[in-house]
Amino acid sequence: MIHVVDAPTGQGKTNAAINYMNSHDERFLFVTPYKTELQRIIKSCPEKKFCQPEAEYSKNTKVITKKNGIKRLFKSKRNIVTTHALFRLFDEEMIEFCKRYNYILILDEVTDVAEIYDELKPDDLKVLLEKFVTVDNCMLKWREDKAGYNGNKFLREKGLCDMNCLYVYGQTTMLWQFSIDIFSAFKESFILTYMFQGQLQKYYYDFHGLEYDRWYVKGNNLDNYQLTPDRQEYGSPSQNKSLVSIVDGERMNSIGDDYYALSSTWYNDEKHQDDIDIVRKKLVTFFKHYAEGGSDYALWTCFIDDQESLKGKGYAKGFLSCNAKATNLYKNKNNLAYMINTFINPVIKQFFEGNGITVDGDMYALSSLIQWVWRSAIRDGKPIKLYIPSSRMRNLFERWLDDEIDVEWG
Repeated sequence: MIHVVDAPTGQGKTNAAINYMNSHDERFLFVTPYKTELQRIIKSCPEKKFCQPEAEYSKNTKVITKKNGIKRLFKSKRNIVTTHALFRLFDEEMIEFCKRYNYILILDEVTDVAEIYDELKPDDLKVLLEKFVTVDNCMLKWREDKAGYNGNKFLREKGLCDMNCLYVYGQTTMLWQFSIDIFSAFKESFILTYMFQGQLQKYYYDFHGLEYDRWYVKGNNLDNYQLTPDRQEYGSPSQNKSLVSIVDGERMNSIGDDYYALSSTWYNDEKHQDDIDIVRKKLVTFFKHYAEGGSDYALWTCFIDDQESLKGKGYAKGFLSCNAKATNLYKNKNNLAYMINTFINPVIKQFFEGNGITVDGDMYALSSLIQWVWRSAIRDGKPIKLYIPSSRMRNLFERWLDDEIDVEWG
């Protein structure tokens, strides 16, 4: 069974998971987004003797990889802590280890479960669909009469088909999806997150028909935080309103008035190249005239391809990826600039909606924004200044702070 531990950021989800592992005589796989968190788990669960995979040599493949290292740990039935990056590389052998040894998965934050797969040219995709695969509910299945295929052109695609990872949309677009077999391999799974109903992993579970329920966190300190299926009441978002000073006014925000302004498509559009310089100047203005405390307290984000165009003196080193989650390394930062407008990839959105799954694009955007903002000083109850020039993103955040957006489910 999959348990989604949906609780606000800073509510103690990771500490509750640590207490759960320390109090249960089970075998665990703990997966975190960041390498910096690995040692935290190892040190917090000394009796579990968690191990993190190291790159090792394999006589079979004759290469040195961390996949080899984690397979050795599985064979030794160790408690394992690893990253999202390695988790997405799991193969059939690793899935079998999880089943055989009754591992419990704790996934700290949702992982990337669906992406556009653009490794094939259109003509090659046509050949693949016509000669090598069949399509079952959008999933590509390698044809049995081609099982002995060992050519180079589609060897990677064959492996992904064997893992149930490739899907087709409209006969022209391919999607990679995280192998659903992985989530079915564990004795139990706990997903630690917030606003699950706005995340791709929910739509992915719904598409595949995976059952999940909601769990909560109870307790008020490191020692007594617990994971529980019993409903808990958390403080409303409006309790944080007094801590957030949002930059308003036409002068700073007019660049983001259009609904799609500051989206990835907007930044990539040649007609907006002059506007990008305006965005940079607004960013400089915020950190020079609105922020307090100097560059050590600056935190900002944009799409990675635009970082060089937007960085400036006094804040450049404070960049934090817009998809940052589950890290406490930036909780001294109190001057924040969120220079993007987040949308689900339209093809992925259409794929799920075309298969009868309801997708909430605004909740997805809001969830991403909240996760990023709560990397900062506000997670310790300290005030922040926040610049969100996108009118759409700013409106969503202000409505959430006014308790106008319902984030409850389950």
